[in-house]
Amino acid sequence: MNFSTLKIPTLFLTGFVSMNASAKTMEFKVLELDQNQTGPYALFSGGKIDGLSVGDEVCVQKPVSKDHVFCAKIASLRKRAAAFYIPAGHQTDVAMGSIVTFKSAKEADAVAAPETSETSETSENLEQVQSPSKPWFFPAQHFDVGYHLQITSAIETNAVSFQALPRDNLNEPWTGRQALNLAPLGLGFGYARDFLREGDHLGIRGFYAKSQKGSFDNDYDLSDLNSHVESDTLATTLGLAVFYGIDRNLAENIGYRASGGAGIRRTSVAISSKLKGTSEATLLDGNIIATAPVIELGTGAYYKTSDIHWTADFMVAVPLSVTTATTGTFNSVQDVATEDVKANVGDAVGSAKGFEISLALGLTKSI
Repeated sequence: MNFSTLKIPTLFLTGFVSMNASAKTMEFKVLELDQNQTGPYALFSGGKIDGLSVGDEVCVQKPVSKDHVFCAKIASLRKRAAAFYIPAGHQTDVAMGSIVTFKSAKEADAVAAPETSETSETSENLEQVQSPSKPWFFPAQHFDVGYHLQITSAIETNAVSFQALPRDNLNEPWTGRQALNLAPLGLGFGYARDFLREGDHLGIRGFYAKSQKGSFDNDYDLSDLNSHVESDTLATTLGLAVFYGIDRNLAENIGYRASGGAGIRRTSVAISSKLKGTSEATLLDGNIIATAPVIELGTGAYYKTSDIHWTADFMVAVPLSVTTATTGTFNSVQDVATEDVKANVGDAVGSAKGFEISLALGLTKSI
């Protein structure tokens, strides 16, 4: 197994070894965390001088107790330093200064001796094991899924209703009513891989959100009491983004998350208006589709159990522009031409730039 070049000041290698004679357990400290083509590893302050051998099992302790988080075998050994690979899912359990224990079959012959000119080793003349340059992507992968609540939308839209004659503008039979920005039905998802360093990741994420339906029942013509128009409007949004994020431990099982990225929002507004009563007809059955590139930012927290993180995130997105397209059936109504009806409905829906705020509750599975 190959490890990256070890560049550790001598003072780290001579400063921390303790031994409980009755339990024959030695304690060391993690001095460096790094990554090579095989995976993430930790370098700690025990070595040949402490009686360690390649293949010996060492264990990492929890920060506030003597319990072990995980154990691993020594993969590389020097006179005053040794290293082990960190198992998948435990990268965040090891930090600079973490305690590493080794239970020996016999007492170590000696505690690390004071540094002398004969044993002094600097970062430049340490025995080294060369490896290829650091990879961009590390082995750890993360899969996200959870509930997504859109509070406000990056693309603002309205439910529409019919305006009976007489009306102020004869060419505008439909008008905008309630906003459809709140989307209580949503699903979030994502995938990321450790990038550049452990705990940082690059990935893609998205969500699907569905608004409540806006429904209105209005007169068709005030002179005809038996005819009315039923109008329904529903908005659905699909969001996708590429992001760079970080996860950092604050305590044993609690940490915070932060991320930033760029992506796109696509909101589809389905509108249906039907004439009921004396005569029946479909006045319109169409979709207003709006798209917008966005800048995304997020922050949140996680609670760790085993290799699963339970997450809560606050997300915002700012659209840069909005473009729309109209599809479907738009019929001539009360002497208003089809093209005027289509333009009127588009104006009533009012697809425009907004400011997206959302909450995401879910879990992250790491492998």
